[in-house]
Amino acid sequence: MDKRAKTRQHIIESTAELFNKKGFAGTSMADITQATGLTKGSVYGNFKNKDEVATAVFLHNYQLIVEGIAAELKPRNSPLDKIYGYVAFYRREYQMMFLKGGCPLLNTAMDADDTHPLLAEQAKMVLGKWKKHLIRLVEKGQEAGEIDPETVPNRFAMMMISLLEGGIAMAKASGDHSYLFHAFEEIELRIREMSLIPVSGTS
Repeated sequence: MDKRAKTRQHIIESTAELFNKKGFAGTSMADITQATGLTKGSVYGNFKNKDEVATAVFLHNYQLIVEGIAAELKPRNSPLDKIYGYVAFYRREYQMMFLKGGCPLLNTAMDADDTHPLLAEQAKMVLGKWKKHLIRLVEKGQEAGEIDPETVPNRFAMMMISLLEGGIAMAKASGDHSYLFHAFEEIELRIREMSLIPVSGTS
């Protein structure tokens, strides 16, 4: 990694939590220079503007979650168990996620909606990838005879994402984590209802 790439990565990593907590509008250039220890000129020497920094930070934060979920799902053998793995990941990581400002997908989608088209489009893209992955897991489970063929993959994926993100939003807004715990339990109930085989453990 050359010097320019290292500086860009330093800026991204140093402002990742900042943007996730304060949002695009709430994060000033002064905040960025303070967090990075760089001058405004140095930041703009590596990024065209704050928009470009925010987009890079969002993708960085999203990638960290992707890598965490991938690590959780990798040792799980069946599609059905991998779906349970999503719940296991959020159940284990939600406290750390809250300490860093919450879910970057939810935060960015809410922050950028109607105010920042580029970030909103990035959030939409990420949401689409997540949904497609869940749909494919359900389809694979159906092909393997693990999941009820009557289950509608798209509907299940939308339900699961809505419960997870809604639970995170309500828990963070109210300070009452039971909102999220109930979301976990509801998702696991729906998974059991569509399952054609017993699964050892839910998380």
